[in-house]
Amino acid sequence: MLALAVLALVLWMPFGLCAFDRLLLSGRILRGVWVGPVALSGLAPEDARNTLSLQAQRLQKRRVTLRLGQAVLEVGASEIGFIVDVGATVEAAFAAGREGGLRARTGWWWARWQRPEQVRPVARVDPPRVTALADRIDRLVVERRPFGGGLQVAKGSVLPIAPQAGFVVDRDRLGVDLAAAFADPGVGTAEVPLREVEPPLTKTTVAAVAAASQVLVKGPIVLVDPGSKERIEVSAADLAAALSGRVELTPEPQLVPYFRPEVIADRLRSVIKRVERTPKDARFKVDSRNRLHIVPETPGVRLDPSLVADALVLAARAPGRTGVLPLDRAAEPQRRVADLRKLGITGFVSQFTSFYPCCKPRVENIHRIADILDGTIIPAGQTFSVNAAVGPRTAKNGFVPAPTIEEGEMVDSLGGGISQFATTLFNAVFHGGYDIIERTPHSYYFSRYPVGHEATLSYPKPDLVFKNDTNAAMLLHCTYGKTFVKVQIFGDNGGRRIEAKVSQRSDVKAPPVEYVPNPTIEADDEKVVEAGAFGWTVAVSRVVSFPDGTKKEETRKVTYNPRVRRVEVHPCRIPEGEKGYTGDDCPVPKDEEAGDEEGPPIPDAIPPDSPLDEGF
Repeated sequence: MLALAVLALVLWMPFGLCAFDRLLLSGRILRGVWVGPVALSGLAPEDARNTLSLQAQRLQKRRVTLRLGQAVLEVGASEIGFIVDVGATVEAAFAAGREGGLRARTGWWWARWQRPEQVRPVARVDPPRVTALADRIDRLVVERRPFGGGLQVAKGSVLPIAPQAGFVVDRDRLGVDLAAAFADPGVGTAEVPLREVEPPLTKTTVAAVAAASQVLVKGPIVLVDPGSKERIEVSAADLAAALSGRVELTPEPQLVPYFRPEVIADRLRSVIKRVERTPKDARFKVDSRNRLHIVPETPGVRLDPSLVADALVLAARAPGRTGVLPLDRAAEPQRRVADLRKLGITGFVSQFTSFYPCCKPRVENIHRIADILDGTIIPAGQTFSVNAAVGPRTAKNGFVPAPTIEEGEMVDSLGGGISQFATTLFNAVFHGGYDIIERTPHSYYFSRYPVGHEATLSYPKPDLVFKNDTNAAMLLHCTYGKTFVKVQIFGDNGGRRIEAKVSQRSDVKAPPVEYVPNPTIEADDEKVVEAGAFGWTVAVSRVVSFPDGTKKEETRKVTYNPRVRRVEVHPCRIPEGEKGYTGDDCPVPKDEEAGDEEGPPIPDAIPPDSPLDEGF
């Protein structure tokens, strides 16, 4: 009896130990269950979800490399919408080892002492994103894709290009394989699944299409526009160069002969250029009496190579090989007469003219910026920046080197001289009563500009910025001649009246004198290199009076710096403390009798109105 009892105990012990362990883990994941590198043994479902959520976040940030022969493509989890279903994965882990009968569950439990149970994460991908990825991969295997057949022309004969079987991406398997690859952190590379596809057309079908397409290239084709009688003729050689075939799968697979538009465009480049006309916008025109007129828009004509290619196919089978030239007269201008009338520009508002000596490089720059801004329309309420509209002053943009002020010195730079245009525009805006937001006067006074009423311009700063604070648009009309530039503003400033004043000069400063040593000059002589200029300050005011009786008063101080007077003298004449001082006595004149007379004194400055018109 004892032996039987021991035998029974031995036989039931595995079941007993398994049952006891399962009893301890009731409501928890059984021992030996893992999801990838994460152990879930003994965890309650809620704890398992928290643990797996961290792993899921890591998986959803992974990148996997796809290989297709020699081609390699790296894909991120987000690109295919890869998501780990944590809840479903925990349910699968909890069910592990709890299925089947007593013997199956006991065997499963004992097997876990040798190796863990790996539960694959329940994951999914977004089908539309996988399809988009498959389309990208298809482009990598274009040489291996199935070919439906085509057409080619050799020595005037249309020949078939035989169809061939090929490979395409297996989209269903790709989604499954990607989901598995991203769910397994040990997998970093996956192969792209392909499937072989037969061509949609047979050799016999393609050969029949080639024979029927011979008519397309048997001679020249003429296309005529019924309205204008414009005509073009396309030679047989050009038709042969453009002929091709494309496979269309709907409503049923077929090979369609056609003329390639890009070849038509290349072969007929000169013809297209002759026929086409660019649409012209409606525009304002100012006559000699400052009256404003509107020049109507002109529609354009366009010859679309794609439409020409289709017309050639139809004409090739028509009597006389003649068809309709598909001129596209829908090339409409962007701005019409009605658009200009809506702007509220009713007439002349203000103008200003400034003058310059003819034919210097700076004049080219003045003319160039005038050309760029001529015809500019500034809508009501809009702020306008000259620098934003003109852009950097470059040779490519038509500007040339000319003198300009940089850090108080005159140097050559591209666009030098355009501050004269800025001054001209500023005064037109100033006297039109518009709101001036940003303006920088010159650091020195130039007599060609009105005192206090001028502006300098460089890129990107200083700038000239103003706002059209009226209910109508502004039109800038810029004209010039050999010795002048004029800016006129047309619009409707609401009847504003402008009164401008400039105060008397104050804080007048004489120019400092800079002595330049020149030992070749006689001790009692001098040579003026630069005349210099006085500096001073004025107050510039503007009163804008509105029709309702209200006024807006503005006052601004404008300060001009004195400009250095440079004089060449003998080194002995340079005062102590000045650059170049030697301390040497001046040589005694040979004619002692003339020694009692003093030479002319060196003036301290030049009069305030002395012109300095060179350069800026």
